[in-house]
Amino acid sequence: MQDRSYQSDLNAIADVLAQWHSDNPDLNVLALVAESSQSLIPHLQQQACDLGLSLYGGVFPELLVDGAFKREGILLFRLQHASKAVLLPCNNAQQDARSLYDSLHTQIDKEEDDTLFLIFDSMVPHIASLLDELYLKFADRVKYVGVNAGSETFQPIPCLFNEQQLIGHGMLAFLLHQHAGSLLRHGYEISKLSMHSATTTEGNCIVQINWQPAFEVYRELVMQRFGQEITKDNFYEYGVHFPFGLLRANGEVIVRIPVALADDDSLFCVGEVPANSMVTVLDAEPALLSEATSALGKTVAKRGWQSTIAFYCAGRRMHLGSEAAALEMQLLSHHIGQVDGALSLGEIGNLQDGDCPLFHNGTLICCDWTHA
Repeated sequence: MQDRSYQSDLNAIADVLAQWHSDNPDLNVLALVAESSQSLIPHLQQQACDLGLSLYGGVFPELLVDGAFKREGILLFRLQHASKAVLLPCNNAQQDARSLYDSLHTQIDKEEDDTLFLIFDSMVPHIASLLDELYLKFADRVKYVGVNAGSETFQPIPCLFNEQQLIGHGMLAFLLHQHAGSLLRHGYEISKLSMHSATTTEGNCIVQINWQPAFEVYRELVMQRFGQEITKDNFYEYGVHFPFGLLRANGEVIVRIPVALADDDSLFCVGEVPANSMVTVLDAEPALLSEATSALGKTVAKRGWQSTIAFYCAGRRMHLGSEAAALEMQLLSHHIGQVDGALSLGEIGNLQDGDCPLFHNGTLICCDWTHA
């Protein structure tokens, strides 16, 4: 029985949903929509309402269809072992976590493994803090996996929806029951000999490094280590190639890609940077990243997942280039077969099993979809 369908024609989408509804009237449907096809969402919502289907999903820069990037269309997934989704605005980390917990905690299956699947608007500035709050609520009763939706331009758009609403600056969440979890890798390496303190930060912005203006220090670090001159004019073009690495106490590296330069020369990153974090500029050798992709594919294959959904960071593709990113997806498909998913703007998961959920940039994430 088909559990996913890629379509760009409204009539074909209607046929797929009608067939799925005929097979299971209580079915939930997850929809990943390419940014260029977001105008189809109201039609998709109407079709779901007409059938009485529970629909939820997000808008992403591009889709992944059988390992290839697609700039248009909609990916539909049947969800037969999932809870109803919760669609909420995001305003405050503690309040947001409390609202989500109140909505979902009674649906956790204590006898089975559950995974909390999260989709955020990439413009929400406190995702990392919200994940900390969620872990305080749910703890290890669930596994965690998630991605950021939105526009690759990092301009606000309504990007999260169910069959009745389309919102921005929010989150969508549901539980996957009887679920094996996810795997996340990046391959970036950190130089512990060149660590610096992000002495002043404001959410996603690094204001000062070592008490100096952040951009000034960043320019010096990139020139010293890589011989590349970063200017205000070329910042957007080159920043993605020289991301920051945040070193955690257990030795793990969290990637933070600077995507914008503010008027005060602070660096806006995809994801929060806690004050006094130890940071450095990461080595982003394509060979290291591809090795991580190959290792990820081999691990997924060993776990025996019969079906996989994947998300590939847009910043990773910008760094590697479209051709190398396509080769990475081919490499992953070689190990695990068909891969569908989307190009994401930040990823949520664990580098090690059992850890609290973390917000990442620059990763490739695979999620078991065998019993979704």
